[in-house]
Amino acid sequence: MKLLAAGFLMTATTLYTVTPASAAPMIDWRPCPNDVAAQCASLRVPVDWARPEGRTIALRLMKLPALAPDRRIGTLFDIPGGPGESGTEALKRPSELHKALRQRFDVVGYDPRTTVALSALPASCTRTWSTLTDPRDHAAYAGQVRALSRGVAACRRDDRTGLLTHLDSISAARDMEAVRRALGETRLTFTVRSYGGVPMTAYARLFPERVRAAYLDGVPDHVDAWTGRGREWLTGTEQAFDRFVSWCAATTACELHGRNVRSLWRRLVRRADAFPVPVLKGAFAGRELTGWHLRISAPVLLLPGVAGDSSWRAFAASVRGALRGDASGFAMPSLGNLRHWTRPVVLALQCPDGLWGRTGYPALRGNRGFLERLSPDFGALSYPNLACTGWTVPLANPPRPLPARRLPPFLGAGTHPGDYTPTRRLLRHIPGSATVRYDGPGHVIYLGGMPGAHCVVEHAVRYLTDLTLPSGAVCRAKK
Repeated sequence: MKLLAAGFLMTATTLYTVTPASAAPMIDWRPCPNDVAAQCASLRVPVDWARPEGRTIALRLMKLPALAPDRRIGTLFDIPGGPGESGTEALKRPSELHKALRQRFDVVGYDPRTTVALSALPASCTRTWSTLTDPRDHAAYAGQVRALSRGVAACRRDDRTGLLTHLDSISAARDMEAVRRALGETRLTFTVRSYGGVPMTAYARLFPERVRAAYLDGVPDHVDAWTGRGREWLTGTEQAFDRFVSWCAATTACELHGRNVRSLWRRLVRRADAFPVPVLKGAFAGRELTGWHLRISAPVLLLPGVAGDSSWRAFAASVRGALRGDASGFAMPSLGNLRHWTRPVVLALQCPDGLWGRTGYPALRGNRGFLERLSPDFGALSYPNLACTGWTVPLANPPRPLPARRLPPFLGAGTHPGDYTPTRRLLRHIPGSATVRYDGPGHVIYLGGMPGAHCVVEHAVRYLTDLTLPSGAVCRAKK
């Protein structure tokens, strides 16, 4: 999750105001600073859609106008992930997909309210309040929940914008509808990535008749949210590890080349559970990492990796360092994320959508046991699994069914099972939908520039322009 670039930041005093009700606004497009080919604007929406005459926030918009206006189909609305990613920043570097679609569409990106919140909320909302742990008894669990809840309570007390409790994906979906009305479009065509699938699903529930087509890339399933979640994630991690092991055996660039990498990893994790490995360098020097810390951080380095890239090289170097008694390479992926997930704003960006559950310590313990049995090498509770126990605000957007027969067929794509399987499962709820499986590593195919991604882009362009869906398509990464 990245903060807004300095040129796009606004102070909290200009982010919210009280405005009277008015007719649906039109967007005043103007040339973007330093980019004459793009147009920029902003649109004000209510902080709380239940109180439309109350405070408002400004959503920043960017448009790449259609290059063939006489053949224009409509507006393609790009929904960023994160949550908290800046869609306008992403559109400054248009993907291969958006470059192709720009022939027939105005391509519009925006900064959602989750992006606005990162600069609008007070310091108590963005500070780290503790470090997540893996609670092994009810007392430790209850203590962690209290620490997280204290942070959320302090943030709510200091928040003058009202945003903290209105960052759910239903609110984001209503913002998306406000953009559609302001654009003057009857229906929108969507490209959607990663966590952006949750507000897209909310939009499809609320405004199914306003969706012309939607391409979803590596999104969560917000209908059957819990089905197979841990299994899919761990299967993806195991597959990425298999690829890493093969790469390491084939190239001397790997610092573990010539050794039994799988055996080394298992030995390291078991030993760290018994004798934690010290962190000797960096911001977390003096701390110690257990096997749980190593298991929970490994996917951060393994899943994005492509053979020989910096992520896999870093994983190899980190394993080698930890075997020699210095776990510094795993400190930021583990301790850094475990601190990051205690920030109230981070909880507010995801927990209200109910993907992670808040079922108490017995369920958490049972889930941990299931994951560890499923994958002794990598099975561990996720960061949001642990953190969302501290979000005590009522869920605003729990997973539930879609009005499937009122929606057009969608197209989905994904990489490893943790990406592809939930995307496919979500789209199975929408009759006639199809998916493309990308046989390769990474996340968000159409943005990543991964080898073989052009195959996926071709399917997406054909569908979004002509509404022609593939059947059983598989795209493979080039060797």
